[in-house]
Amino acid sequence: MINVTISRGSAGAQLLEQPAFSAQWSELCERCAWSTSYQSPAFVGTWYRIYSGVFEPVIVIAQTAASALRGILCLAVSREDGRLVAAGEVQSEYQCWVSDAEAGNEFALQAVLAVRREFPEQVLEFRHLPPSVPLEWLTDPRLRSRSVLTKKPRPLLRFAQMGSDSLNKTNNKKRFKGLKKLGEMEFRRLTRASELEAVFHDFATCYDLRLGAMHAHEPFAQDPLKKAFHLELMKEPGLLHASILTVGDLLASMHVNVCDRKQLHLNLIAYNPLLGKHSPGKFHIHLLSQMLIAEGYKELDLTPGGDPYKERFANAHDTAFVLSLHPTATSQLKTFIESRGDAWARRALGALQIFPARARDTLQSLRDSRIKDVWPRIRDQISSRRQIMIYVRPITREMDRQETPGDFRRDAIEDLLAYRPIPGGLSRKRFLLDALNRLEEGQHLYSCVRHNQLLYAGWVMERPSEVFVSRILPGFKLPAADALITGLNACGPAPESQLGSACLRAMFADLSGTKGIERTAMGVASGQNQIPLLEEAGFSWETSLLTATIVGRVRRSSRQVSPPAPREPEVIRSTVDH
Repeated sequence: MINVTISRGSAGAQLLEQPAFSAQWSELCERCAWSTSYQSPAFVGTWYRIYSGVFEPVIVIAQTAASALRGILCLAVSREDGRLVAAGEVQSEYQCWVSDAEAGNEFALQAVLAVRREFPEQVLEFRHLPPSVPLEWLTDPRLRSRSVLTKKPRPLLRFAQMGSDSLNKTNNKKRFKGLKKLGEMEFRRLTRASELEAVFHDFATCYDLRLGAMHAHEPFAQDPLKKAFHLELMKEPGLLHASILTVGDLLASMHVNVCDRKQLHLNLIAYNPLLGKHSPGKFHIHLLSQMLIAEGYKELDLTPGGDPYKERFANAHDTAFVLSLHPTATSQLKTFIESRGDAWARRALGALQIFPARARDTLQSLRDSRIKDVWPRIRDQISSRRQIMIYVRPITREMDRQETPGDFRRDAIEDLLAYRPIPGGLSRKRFLLDALNRLEEGQHLYSCVRHNQLLYAGWVMERPSEVFVSRILPGFKLPAADALITGLNACGPAPESQLGSACLRAMFADLSGTKGIERTAMGVASGQNQIPLLEEAGFSWETSLLTATIVGRVRRSSRQVSPPAPREPEVIRSTVDH
């Protein structure tokens, strides 16, 4: 039987500092068929060091009589709440033990039993176990009623199975050409930590914006150590594979992935939503694949998760696992029921061609929605009448060009992360999702931030398509050379009355310098307080759109009627959804 020992806290830290031990550990990882770079001393040691104030190391090892390392399992205990986690926690895509092949099952069994004795009340979860990891030890009677093993499909992009270069497809060529028109395009690999640090702010902003919008989770904002951790990993030779796609001065997309023999694991990826309609993230994966083939890689591991974009790129699948080990039968049964329910839901969603990640987001949105927010939408679908008043203003080149933006910035997407929900306003997730959708369809943001809080956000679409205008203002025809203001939104608890006017002036200054744009328009729903603001800025009423909804059927009409009577300017406090 294999004998294991556990080194915790300072004892574990001392073990990590021994060069001879780290050398044996590296050699063991090379021999182990199922280990990944996430179990290497370079990755785990860096994580222990950077997160030393958050987690206490727990290292389980097996050695021969001659002190040769036969197996290692790296865990950690949260200093805050005592949780037991696999080393790397959320930073590690794959979590497992490392041992020689003949000791794989025996070491795993003895290591887990020792951990159970040391932490009798803790749940231990491995997310995800690699496909080739040995699992026969789970049949041991001491663990059979305390473990839950769940299969997770893992999408792969195998380069040998790739078809003809999809960059040559008509639609892709058109988008690629459109991206090139925006500026000189460059795709390259970063090789030094200083190169990564130079673009990390823009990368983290795009990353947090998207995850905040889709999942209400902003990893870099919520984990101040995450950036430092990846910069330190970049210093480890051959561990990270970072690549960027730039268009002019803009970071279009970026990957920070993990190297693992002839396979690359998808890790952190982000694209610039300002270029979203050109699909820079899609082109990044195509260009990365070409680079990886030239560098000798065999496949790109798209990692488990059920995200739609992964399935679009995948040309092969295998199976990873989630394993949880429980202190009681009750805890095990609860997790077993949840996992089986999740598996059933995945099969049902698959039959309906619905991706699990998208379904989770929809359910989360429903949970976040309040009854008082949902009921008006239901009522409006049953029976409602709505009037939208269209206000138009010509762009006067000489005068508008002299306007100054003041505190307003154009397309500063990091300003969106300074949004704080106010009573009666949108939740942070809904605000970020709305903003992300606007950016990706080509709308421009005008934002004002003071004391690290977003106070005002305006949105304008230059030369909107007929499809776009018909969605925003059904029944209204806007000349192609015009611009459409789609939002003037006060976001702070007590915005200054001048912010709306200043936002419009910043828009006018930019529009006056945009060739071909002759005027701008905005639709205002009846009952909104923005009419005085528009009239003060030189807008005049042009027409009104009338919409009647009866049991879900919409009837629209437009008519020339007398413009509404002027009103005194008011402070704008509402958020207008588009």
